[in-house]
Amino acid sequence: MEAMTNLLPPEYLRDRSKVQQLVQLFDPVVRAVDRIAGERVSMRVDLECTDGRNTLGIFSHRRLSVSVGNATAAFVLAVLEGSTQPGVWFPEEPEGIAIEAREVLLQRAAEGTINFVMNKPPWMVETEPKELGLGIYV
Repeated sequence: MEAMTNLLPPEYLRDRSKVQQLVQLFDPVVRAVDRIAGERVSMRVDLECTDGRNTLGIFSHRRLSVSVGNATAAFVLAVLEGSTQPGVWFPEEPEGIAIEAREVLLQRAAEGTINFVMNKPPWMVETEPKELGLGIYV
């Protein structure tokens, strides 16, 4: 669908009735592909620090709709508990999620994931690490 929106003029996309027609036209195709391919979602974030350190995070879930619901519920709980303010914030903004509340938020949002990895070096994720002892991995 994203490729299709790049082909259409912006004024077409601003017309709600025309966009609704597109949705009605392509919705059966999207649902058929979802039945075949599944609704799985996966996201990987690689962080390269200025000191040369590399770390990554991976989030994978079998159902996109369920993972979106879990993430939304996690943020609502954070607002209700006072860990963040309503709205959209960058993490470093004062209204954003408090540092001490981030782990709880991420664990709640990751409920039901098939793969959830945070702050690991790439070699630990891309291979099966084997501990030799005393915290030494190969």
